[in-house]
Amino acid sequence: MSTNIPPEDIILQILLSLPVKSLLRFRSVCKSFLNLISHPHFILNYRNKVLIKSENQPNYIVSGQGCVYELNVNGVNELRVPCDRVTNVVGVCNGIVCLESNSSVILWNPATRAFKESYCPELNVIMPLVEGTEDRVCIGRSSYGFGLDANGADYICLAVYCRRWDLTLHSVVRVYSSRTDSWKVLEGDFCFQMTEYKNCAVVKGVPYWTAIVRKLEDDEELSEVFLWFDARHEVFMVVEYPEVAFKRGNRAYFMECDDRLVSLTYCPGEQCDQLVDVWVLDDGECWSKKHTVGPILVEIERLVGCTRDGDILGLDTKRGLFLFLSRNKEIRYIHTDDGTYGDIDVHNYYETLTSVDEMKNIDEED
Repeated sequence: MSTNIPPEDIILQILLSLPVKSLLRFRSVCKSFLNLISHPHFILNYRNKVLIKSENQPNYIVSGQGCVYELNVNGVNELRVPCDRVTNVVGVCNGIVCLESNSSVILWNPATRAFKESYCPELNVIMPLVEGTEDRVCIGRSSYGFGLDANGADYICLAVYCRRWDLTLHSVVRVYSSRTDSWKVLEGDFCFQMTEYKNCAVVKGVPYWTAIVRKLEDDEELSEVFLWFDARHEVFMVVEYPEVAFKRGNRAYFMECDDRLVSLTYCPGEQCDQLVDVWVLDDGECWSKKHTVGPILVEIERLVGCTRDGDILGLDTKRGLFLFLSRNKEIRYIHTDDGTYGDIDVHNYYETLTSVDEMKNIDEED
């Protein structure tokens, strides 16, 4: 009697085509499905397949006013987060979202609803004495970063601390390892200050920040640059801004797109207003102009995202979040339940089965 069971390779391809929510249910069907779907090779193959699909159907994580949403072609869906309130979404890598909440960092997979939280203990580091002050304790603001270690096997979080108004630009850096579930202070003389509360992009697992450094050692002149973290050698490397970003009147916004650091640049108030130039960082060293998008006929407050096809996500000063479709120059407005737009942050995202050691499910907290 024939059981009509499909061949294993066909079953595998069917499973690889399913959404994560369905795969989580299939793990309960039988032990063989559980072993297959939980196997590292399946998880890797699934991620690679979803990544290819996301090139044509991009998804985003959108955060604002303590809420987190998933945005795709089907609309906006508010996600249940594993904490009372999200302070910041630091970054996204391989489907893992890094949240900052009340001095803790949380690694969270929205698709599987699994998460891992680590409290960042109070920092009491003695820093060099600044002339004219007796303040030697590092109590300034912090900037967070998220990425992968040099082997791509360990998720890391960075917390960069500096004193307010410290012209020595001295910073202290701590790194969290998800594998060891511990923090450590990096050794070294870090003479820079991050300009934002978190990295501006995560590119292939590498976090990038905008920062202020001195142009030359012992020089009083300061310069704005990008810094990226070399996890193998535990040092920060410098990348210059694209020159167009410093052109008078220009506005430049930086983000990840298609596994590269991207600058979206436009000049408000001129006749070329709403034409957006897309610049990409090639090979981590040289900037090149990829294309010009627009005109985008809205009052742009800022630009927050883009796709490889030239579609642009931005904020309209009056109507909030919008998506500009470059192929037909259509503008679609996107509304979130809270109706707030000023501090919206956007990250490229795709669903995966990726997990981190000692993750637990949100439902276990209920």
